[in-house]
Amino acid sequence: MWNWLEAGREAAREAAAAERAAAEAAALKAAEEQALQDAEYTLILTGVAAHGVPDCDAKPGSKSKGPKVDPYVRFTIMDVETVETGRTQPEYNTCDPVFPFGVQISLPPGSAAAMARHKGEAVRVKVEVYDKDLTDDDDRLASAVLTLEGKSGTLSKESLAGCSGWPDSLVTFTYELSDQITPPAVLTLSGISAKDIPLGIDRGSKKGFKKADPYLKFALMEVGDFESKARLSTCQNSSNPTWKESVELQLPRASPRPPMINIRLWDDDQSDADDPIASTDVRLSGSGEATATLPIRKGLVKKGAQKVQVALKFAIAEEEGY
Repeated sequence: MWNWLEAGREAAREAAAAERAAAEAAALKAAEEQALQDAEYTLILTGVAAHGVPDCDAKPGSKSKGPKVDPYVRFTIMDVETVETGRTQPEYNTCDPVFPFGVQISLPPGSAAAMARHKGEAVRVKVEVYDKDLTDDDDRLASAVLTLEGKSGTLSKESLAGCSGWPDSLVTFTYELSDQITPPAVLTLSGISAKDIPLGIDRGSKKGFKKADPYLKFALMEVGDFESKARLSTCQNSSNPTWKESVELQLPRASPRPPMINIRLWDDDQSDADDPIASTDVRLSGSGEATATLPIRKGLVKKGAQKVQVALKFAIAEEEGY
């Protein structure tokens, strides 16, 4: 009798233990699946350079010296539901650009790319070389999908297939997949000035030209479909304006730091469409002050300064309690 009772108790204990083990295994599996879904990474790209970029802006028979192409490199994460891209700022008049600042791109939670990295699998990135153009769409010159193995590494002179009949280009960069995610923040721009703005086209004047009525537009780059833009007021009849106002741009969670912004200079025209004058992209890195060189739109001025200088101060305030 005692043996029978003891055997029953032992069987009950074993069944309870098996149930606990099964519950713990199920909880562990659920936690692993949740961790997989929550996995989020930042792709950090440094030492970016391109080699042998075709000089697509060179005019046949031109006697001008040096290349005219203004290349930049764009990176796009593959296997994500939304477009996640990052890019270098352009380097002007060079076929072999070396980009001084890095690029950061988010691998958002729940994306196939983030889950692949969480499982130790490779991440695929489309790499493209473009030529910057102020008045028209940028020209895509070369493209390829490259595979990033492991947490970090370096790709040296990887071949990108030429597009639209242009020859192949090469690209070099170092990468790291980090689990550090930047918090949301506010970027404030102040103390903004510009100098060497060319004469504007005055369609209502017999003289044809006058001092421009300039204003600046700012747009946050490398944030996919997220829009963060700002505009300064117009300064009337000024070649060297200074703006007393400040503007703010919202930096979303997981956006690159330091941020890159597009600066675009316009001439305000009351009677017709505003005229674009100059534009560039600049990475705001360092002490809180930046100077950007904006190449003037090709053909706008025949002589004199071909670039506009924009100076500004910037500050980044991260969201409290994040």
